[in-house]
Amino acid sequence: MPDLLINGCKIHYRDIGAGVPVVVTPGGRWGGYVQRVIAAELAKTCRVITWDRRNTDAQADIMIAGEQSEAEIWADDLAALISALKLGPCYVGEYAGCRVTPLLCLKHPQMVKGLMLAWPSGGEYAAERLPKSFYRQYIRAALRQGMAGVAKIDRFARSIEQRPENRARLLGMQSYAFVRQMAFWESFFLTSTDLPIAGCTASADELASIKTPAIVIGGNDHAGNFFGFTHALPHPLNHGLAGEGHHVWREEGQGRLFLLTRWGIPVQADLRRR
Repeated sequence: MPDLLINGCKIHYRDIGAGVPVVVTPGGRWGGYVQRVIAAELAKTCRVITWDRRNTDAQADIMIAGEQSEAEIWADDLAALISALKLGPCYVGEYAGCRVTPLLCLKHPQMVKGLMLAWPSGGEYAAERLPKSFYRQYIRAALRQGMAGVAKIDRFARSIEQRPENRARLLGMQSYAFVRQMAFWESFFLTSTDLPIAGCTASADELASIKTPAIVIGGNDHAGNFFGFTHALPHPLNHGLAGEGHHVWREEGQGRLFLLTRWGIPVQADLRRR
């Protein structure tokens, strides 16, 4: 898996298969490795790019800085990745939360040919619950234990294992600067209860302006906002799939690969978790 220097940050990505290009993005602070099952299936007939966003638990740099929300920063990074690999316009997919690729469509529409979203998260529950994991535990550690404590917290600790220089990058920050930045990013969640997607700055009117063909998959995740989000899109192909937790590809006979055929990609596969 090669690296690219994008927007001042080293990004790690995986490029497998050949054919129609598809770039998939995970949610939370997960790295691209969580897309390995679907990437392997797609790669039988498509060229598939998975990538590690900055500040996640994989092999990208940790850079706690920026004057935009993290979702906006990741959307700009994704656009730069697509541009660097000369993939655009291409198909993009996102799983869990779905904050990044809608912003990609709004900020860089020329990069996107089709949009597939699974499990968008919105509403008061998601906006108040998700920041506890994404930001608050790191803020608490910084205030009580300093940056050495931050380096031990789950996702960042895993990232340090794979890219040791991230430890020096974290320890080189002042605790107050780290707390201020994380609290700034957290505010985009806490003030988004009235928006279609938690932590995403896009309003319903802005989402309605997206012209890219879209497929949206929802489920019974309590953090989800399937109907609130899809109603904001102009003419999405909606699929409310029943499931457990975040395992949307457990649905037999349906799922992302099956739905991608609606974009003209001739792929069908068993998406059950292995």
